[in-house]
Amino acid sequence: SSTHDALTAIDQALKSGELLKAKRARDVLKASEHVVSFICRHGLLDLSLQKTMDSLLEQYKALSKSSPSAGVKQICAKLAEDVGSELEKKQVEVGKPKSALNPTTPKSSKKKKKSKKK
Repeated sequence: SSTHDALTAIDQALKSGELLKAKRARDVLKASEHVVSFICRHGLLDLSLQKTMDSLLEQYKALSKSSPSAGVKQICAKLAEDVGSELEKKQVEVGKPKSALNPTTPKSSKKKKKSKKK
């Protein structure tokens, strides 16, 4: 899917050593913010995206520690928090039984009217 492709491209960009300058890192992080918020808002996190999001989470943490820019550190911290909470939420959903995820409403029982005898 296109969201998976976008996350993979962001992950690869963060892994490359070319993001030492804050301006370059901010551009990639800005794109990352948009994609992550889109995934969270629309509930698109599936197993394949989960693996990429795990990798991104590690990249955000590493960049947050290594970047000399306070702005980049702040953006990485926020993204790490967002991704971490989304992954946590997905883990909680996986642990729930299906009935808890999709509660069914009891169906009303309509009584059949007896027909009058003539």
